[in-house]
Amino acid sequence: MKNYFLILFLIICQNVFCQDYHFDYYTVYDYQKEEKGTTTKEIYYSNTKDISYIFFVKIVDNKITDCYVTDYKNEKLLFFTTNDFSDMANFQFVKSTNYSLEECRNTKNYEYQIDYISDKGTNKINIKKFKKKKLMEESFYFTQPPTITQQQHYNLGILATPIWCEKIKLNNEEIISSSYFMRNGKKEHIRNLLEIKPISFDLKVN
Repeated sequence: MKNYFLILFLIICQNVFCQDYHFDYYTVYDYQKEEKGTTTKEIYYSNTKDISYIFFVKIVDNKITDCYVTDYKNEKLLFFTTNDFSDMANFQFVKSTNYSLEECRNTKNYEYQIDYISDKGTNKINIKKFKKKKLMEESFYFTQPPTITQQQHYNLGILATPIWCEKIKLNNEEIISSSYFMRNGKKEHIRNLLEIKPISFDLKVN
């Protein structure tokens, strides 16, 4: 009987994910999927001392449409809900799912070329993504000197994932002030920094 309860306890421990996440700064971006498209807000909450997770909140017409933590270290997605995003204490954990980086790590279909451009005091990162030598997409990241963190690249999901997969490594550690993608001659996924600010709050998952 004791062995039965021990086995049951171990099964429960394996399936229940408990974690505390602390955040000490956030960045806010205006986001447009395409030029002249609808403008929404993206908020990224991060920890300057722990780059292994990001809390992402997307706001459309003053309503939250996305609200989740990407935990790269534990390979988890953790979803939250709230009726009032102005008060961080109102965020409530809903569920978690597995987030696998294996395919991203193992894929050999893509190659990246990274160029650093500096012109009249403006720094820019140009990343080209190739598949079988064919250019699939090109992205540009304008940067400015950091005021809060030296690891802000891990704050932006579009960069954090390929960095965690060890597909790219960036030598520029400045804050991303704006970015966009070029696909088929069109500018897409346009982001402009509105605010970067210290904050202190915790999310608990239990």
